Amino acid sequence: MKETVESYLGRSVVNAVITVPTCFNDSRRQAIKDAGRIAGLEVKATNGDTFLGGEDFDNSLLQYLIDEFKKSEGIDLSKDRLDVQRLREAAEKEKIELSSTTSTNINLLFITADASSAKNLNITLTRSKFEMLVNDLIERTRQPCKDCMKDASVTPKELNE
Repeated sequence: MKETVESYLGRSVVNAVITVPTCFNDSRRQAIKDAGRIAGLEVKATNGDTFLGGEDFDNSLLQYLIDEFKKSEGIDLSKDRLDVQRLREAAEKEKIELSSTTSTNINLLFITADASSAKNLNITLTRSKFEMLVNDLIERTRQPCKDCMKDASVTPKELNE
């Protein structure tokens, strides 16, 4: 990881913030911190919400897609496991896409059908709309970040890339 970051930044790295999966408890976080030190990084503190992860963000987007489709078509996609799976995969893909772009188009052909015809889902999602949908989750990250910076004796102004 250190070599990848140094290659990306074009310079040597000594200080780092390393994220880990939500299922990592304190001892597993400590093991990552120790591995970072062995690699020559100064990893100062660990913290986090072990009950918050990427799947929570996916689920927020999934629920939004279900709600929007129900509003426009009158069909509740949450009743069909296959539909939900397709929506979940699309939600995760579009969440990742919004990391590097300001909007994305979610287009699932033949997501379901009614007596009249096959139904498609086609929704344009902006990054700002996504951030609004997950704002409560983002807020949950603030206190662990503040606590971690305090434990590491670091101020927000001292953080960069």
